[in-house]
Order: sequence, then structure tokens, then C-alpha cells
Amino acid sequence: MVVGEIANGCQVAIIGGGPGGYVAAIRAAQLGKDVILIEKEPNGLGGICLHHGCIPSKALIYAVDQYESALNDFPKFGLTCDKINFDIKKLQAWKEESINKLTSGIAMLMKKYEINVIQGEAFFENSKRLHVNTIHGPTYVEFEKAILATGSSTQMLEGFEVDGKQIITSTEALKFDYIPKSMVVIGAGYIALELGMMYAKLGTKVTFIARSVLASQLDRDIVKPLYDRCKQLGVDIYEYSTPDRVVKDATKVTVFITSKEKGQFAIESEFVMVAIGRKPNTQNLGLEKTKIQLDEKGLVKVDEKRRTTDPFIYAIGDITPGPMLAHKAFLEGKIAAEAIAGLSSAYEPNCVPAVIFSDPEIAEVGISEKDALQKGLKIKVGRFPFSALGRAVSVGQSEGFVKIIADDQSNLILGIHIIGPHAGDMISSAALGIEMGFTLEDLALTIHPHPTFPEALAEAAEATLGRAIHIFQNKV
Repeated sequence: MVVGEIANGCQVAIIGGGPGGYVAAIRAAQLGKDVILIEKEPNGLGGICLHHGCIPSKALIYAVDQYESALNDFPKFGLTCDKINFDIKKLQAWKEESINKLTSGIAMLMKKYEINVIQGEAFFENSKRLHVNTIHGPTYVEFEKAILATGSSTQMLEGFEVDGKQIITSTEALKFDYIPKSMVVIGAGYIALELGMMYAKLGTKVTFIARSVLASQLDRDIVKPLYDRCKQLGVDIYEYSTPDRVVKDATKVTVFITSKEKGQFAIESEFVMVAIGRKPNTQNLGLEKTKIQLDEKGLVKVDEKRRTTDPFIYAIGDITPGPMLAHKAFLEGKIAAEAIAGLSSAYEPNCVPAVIFSDPEIAEVGISEKDALQKGLKIKVGRFPFSALGRAVSVGQSEGFVKIIADDQSNLILGIHIIGPHAGDMISSAALGIEMGFTLEDLALTIHPHPTFPEALAEAAEATLGRAIHIFQNKV
């Protein structure tokens, strides 16, 4: 890398090495493009998802689930242990090892594809040139096309400024080397639910403060088992509640709350975790020196090829409209790289699946029953419980169900929602089906191996058609 006024030249410059950025870099290099990838954080390839989000959280959640299963489920199967210890410091070390392995893998791919990685903070000087601040001083990158992939960051809450000690975000919550005694979680989305329930399983007294309801985007029948599980874990939930202010002292924090049902009250806790959502990282990038336009939410306006309103710049991931999910960014990265290379690729998915790694696990794809009714669609809805599924009962994981929403006339499947074991693994085939335009008959007549969890998908299709075998339905 040349530092100073002499600029690095490339065909494609990518700002951000997260899920969208590094995938775009690899795909562009595969297509023969000369690529420079600029990543702000040291050793930050993989972005927030790999280092402070998706991967570390799921590593911890998996380990805690195994621990709880050993305590509560193993005895049911006649498996007993004299003593089960939980070493959270060793768990944290294993988590970090996993992150390092994946980061090294991405770095290796960068080298093999001859992608020039610059560690620094980039700003647009104009639509064809970047100023990059590095640890060695400023350098410059001139490009033919650029892909903006700067991701998102935690949404802050006024009056609850994060200090990293008593008021924290999910980043700090993923790094505890001991088990907190208590934690107030402000928020009710997937990050709040996943980490809050994880710590509750370890014995932390967890309290959720939600402005509306838990997982508000989901149908209430899907979320009901989640409420039941929270009750079992001793989790307190205050919905339609507003955190007004916080008072800190040396040993605790006191959160003052106004609740629709309870009025004004206060909760003392060891920590407060702020998890009210994420915001796009579109500030302080020099976008005003380009022709890029933002929408009313601060998201970059893009077309189906992920081109911005500046003909030389593309944008992908959390800074563009749509769900802030890594797998959306993966596809957008490929699309942008292919579009730059002259291919006819376009980002036009029929659906984007989503998973909440709560307990029970929740996965969804397509439209919800609530949204379908609000849009005036004529639908039919069917459910199949895991309590009637052979595989689920035989392994002691029979909580939850599969729910299908289909068009009332054509039987076209519009949405599939799962709460229960392996929901995240099962939703991919549901997403494929919706992308391919499958009907209830297509799903019901597809032979699913027995005994498996995905059988519940076919059983739910049969239930929606009114001809379920393993649950009782009224005769037609």
C-alpha cells in the first residue's frame, strides 16, 4: 500500500468488510476485477456479524442450551451426571477461537483472490475517489466503481448512554466472563430475546422492558410459547412500557419506568442492556460529495442491481432498504459485483427468511397472518404441532408448531412460520418453496423422510388443506 498523495487505483473499491462487503469483494475478484477492500476495524473482516453478533451469540447460545439440557433433559433419558460445571471463561475462549478461525478463513480468501485489503476509515472525496485514514497516515483510492457496505450500529437511547460497564449493548453482553446476577433488557427484538433468554438460563434475573410487545412483527400465536418459556425461566416482562431514566451507583443501576398497566415503578439491576434496534451507518462518509441519495430512514436508495443514484457507486446490506440480516447482505454483495461485471443479475427475492435463536427457536419466511388480513387477502391457515410429530416426541422436544398461510383459492403458499426445535434449519426449504411458487399440494405430496423434524412442514400443509393425518380435524 502506498501512503500519501499517490492514489491506489482499482476497478472496484469496497467500503466495509462485513458479510456484504467481503462477499462482494470475492465475487468481483472471481469475475476478474481488480479489487480493493477497505475495512475500518483491525482484524475486522467479517464485520459485526462475525465479531460481535451472529457468530459469537449463536456460539454462546448453543453452549448454554447444551448445559441446560444436561441439567434438565438428560435425566429423562436415563442419563445422569454426578456434577455438571459451567466454566464461562473457557466458553468465552472457545467462542473467540471460533471467531478467529472464521476471520482467518476470510483473510486467506482475500490473499488467494489477490484482493488488496486496506485497514482504515474511508471517506468520499468525490464519486471516483476515496480518502482513507490508516494507522500509517492518509492514503487515497481511485476507482471505476465502488460498493458501499458500511453496515449498521446499535441504536442509542437518550438518557441511557452506553458506558460499557453498567449500561451496555449486546457487544459487551457477549463478553462477560462471569454470570451476572441481574439484567434489565430494554428492547424486545431478536437481539434482546436471544441474549436475555440465554442469561436467564444461566440464572441471571432478567427483565424485559418493551415499548410494545415481544417480537411485535410476529403473529401472537407464534410468540405464545415464548411467553410460556420466559415464565418458566423467571423472566419478568413489562410491555407497553417506557424506560424514563436511570440512576447509577457503585453496585447497581435503578431504572425508572412508566408502564401502561403498572404505572410508574423502578427496578434495580446489575446491568442495563440497550437493544432497541440498529441504525444504518451512512453518516460521516462524505456522501454529500457524491450523488447518493438517502430515504427518510437514512437508508441509501438503490435499484434492483444495488446501484445508487450515483452511477459510479453501489450500496448493499444494512444501509439499504429491507431487513438488516447478514444473509440479505450476502446476496446483495454478489448481485452488486455481478452487475458491475456486466451480468444481468438483479436483487428480486420473493422472500427473506429470518430466525430468532430464542427458546423456543422461531423462524419465519413470507407473509404473516396478521399482515395478510391487514392487506385484505383471502387466506387459509393451518398448523401442525410438534407434540404430534414422532421425531419431536422421541427426543423430548415437542414444544411449538408449524404454521402455514396460503391463498384461499390457488393454495399458493404465502408464508411459513415455525416456533420450536430446529426452526432455523427448517426454514430454508420453506424459503426455497416460496421462491419457486409452491402450493399446499406441492408441499404435502413431497415425501419427507421419517422420522425427522421437517416432516412437520408437510403435515402442516396437509392440515391447511383440511386432511391432516396425525391430528384430528373435522370430516369434510
